[in-house]
Amino acid sequence: FFRTHNRRLRDRAMIRSIFTRDHPGTSDPRVAEALADAELVHGEEVPTGTYLDMTANLPVVDPLQVQAPVMLVRGEHDGIASEEDLLDFFGKLPNPDRQFVVLPGAAHALVFGHNRHQLWHVVHAFLSMPPRRDL
Repeated sequence: FFRTHNRRLRDRAMIRSIFTRDHPGTSDPRVAEALADAELVHGEEVPTGTYLDMTANLPVVDPLQVQAPVMLVRGEHDGIASEEDLLDFFGKLPNPDRQFVVLPGAAHALVFGHNRHQLWHVVHAFLSMPPRRDL
């Protein structure tokens, strides 16, 4: 479907499912409603674009070509990005400056969850880490 259609449905039910499909209770239902209210003023369809990549073209980048520092973050209850798939990708990264983080009590939609402050904490720690010193 996503290869033959350039738009997909993103209605209120679909937006709500983002918050319930992995592990209900990891986010406040009012957040789903607020997101739906904000998005649906623009209609109930969106381009397939990145969704096509997510469903058919992963990984989008070759991990062997990534030279920058990397932090991969996964929610404990993420039903989209499996720990096995992410660890496989992570293991191929050539740069030793890398971190793999699993956030307990979180699902795929980390930024919207009850424990989103854990995400902000690990991102801040990663970005503010002192530079490596070689002796």
